[in-house]
Amino acid sequence: MNAHTSLDAAVLIGRFQPFHKGHAALLKRALEAAPQVLVILGSAFSARNAKNPFNWEERAAMIACTLEETERQRVSFLPMRDYYDDVRWAATAANLVDEQMGKQARLALIGHMKDASSQYLSRFPDWEFIGMPQQGEIDATSLRRIWFEGEDADVVRALLTPLIPSQVLLAPDPSLLRSPVATRRGRREQGAESVDLDGPSLRDKIDDCMRGRRQGR
Repeated sequence: MNAHTSLDAAVLIGRFQPFHKGHAALLKRALEAAPQVLVILGSAFSARNAKNPFNWEERAAMIACTLEETERQRVSFLPMRDYYDDVRWAATAANLVDEQMGKQARLALIGHMKDASSQYLSRFPDWEFIGMPQQGEIDATSLRRIWFEGEDADVVRALLTPLIPSQVLLAPDPSLLRSPVATRRGRREQGAESVDLDGPSLRDKIDDCMRGRRQGR
């Protein structure tokens, strides 16, 4: 932590479908800015689809896997459903944070003003805004297409490795975070609709990832 030690918490909002290195840079800045970090996971209760292939627990596990254990203890995950009403959406996000930190907490929102899709960052006037520059050319839609549509596992990994944290791609159990290899195998053997992707609890998923990190996997 550095210049913003007067803060109680930093807030990071996103869908993280998947969690990539641009997101990782924002999370790093949040950890530098405040003693606690609240990650709001959007589209938390939507059915799986091409735009939202990972449920909120899988996304939380992805993010947790990239953190050192001491950092992980400082990060909380807040799942949030979609609202197609910007005012209601912002109020719900603010309420989630208030429930976690209290209404008097000193808060900062970490983000990058990319385009019109980033206007949500301006909907929290009571929070300090800490802006970040764009972290390279990373397009989540393209990442999902490579991840789920690529046929050659080696090529898929080569394309994703510069853009996605290695801990996400190299989870201890490949099926845990729906690796490209595991996903395509499931599609071929069982059909896309019958693959069981909801297994361990979030606690189990995170613990498994952290065990893998400690063992140097």
